[in-house]
Amino acid sequence: SKKQARAEALELLDTVGLDRASASKYPAQLSGGQAQRVGVARALAGQSDILLMDEPFSAIDPVVRADLQQSLLDLQQKLQRTIVFVTHDIDEAVLLGDYIAVFAPGGTIAQFGTPEEILRAPACDYVASFVGRDRGMRRLTFAGAGNVPVRPLQAAESEGWQLRLADGRPDGWLTDGRHLPGGSLFVQGGTLRDALDSVLSSPSGWGVAVDEQGLALGLLEADNVLEATRQERYLRYGLEAPWVRAHGADRGRESTDETPGSGASA
Repeated sequence: SKKQARAEALELLDTVGLDRASASKYPAQLSGGQAQRVGVARALAGQSDILLMDEPFSAIDPVVRADLQQSLLDLQQKLQRTIVFVTHDIDEAVLLGDYIAVFAPGGTIAQFGTPEEILRAPACDYVASFVGRDRGMRRLTFAGAGNVPVRPLQAAESEGWQLRLADGRPDGWLTDGRHLPGGSLFVQGGTLRDALDSVLSSPSGWGVAVDEQGLALGLLEADNVLEATRQERYLRYGLEAPWVRAHGADRGRESTDETPGSGASA
């Protein structure tokens, strides 16, 4: 019935994160992000086990795009549908895909595998050029940063840097009487790539760890983050870490003091 169809449509708006007031708007009255969410809702309305999404987020700004990508991940976890997602953005493919098929010119599959497999070992020069020269950074997306110590908020003061806070949230850095904008923030539970970016983008060279509400938890020291990337490399390739070779495997397992980067979870 018409009444039932409308009720189901409103439920789909809820599912994709749209206000029900959007139901009375014409397409031209919707923002780009809202229009994309309507497109997702229309696809879900078909009740198909497999959805095809052809570059659905390609024509919107990066902030809205990131929000829609996260919404799609949340939806997928909730609905458990198979989604064939077409994109020319390798970062989007790595973020959203359980498996990636890289198509070469002519429509042939150059490589099929998990995002981590493709980043670690591109099958040919074409795949290597597609994933880019910074695939080492992208691989850090799959590594947690739990072994990077979170230092006290005052840790950078010995180097002449003071983290400025506003209602408990980071608000840049103070040094030599100047207020400099801060870098990207490392959200608790984030990846090693997030941790490294927070360090590299910070004017002080110290990353700032925050909780999910954006409240400052502590600082990440560059040396500790770089050491964590080194440990990740040993683990990824099954290499014996130098501290294990130097002190013996048993001692390395028994004492975290010999393992660089050990400490409180970020």
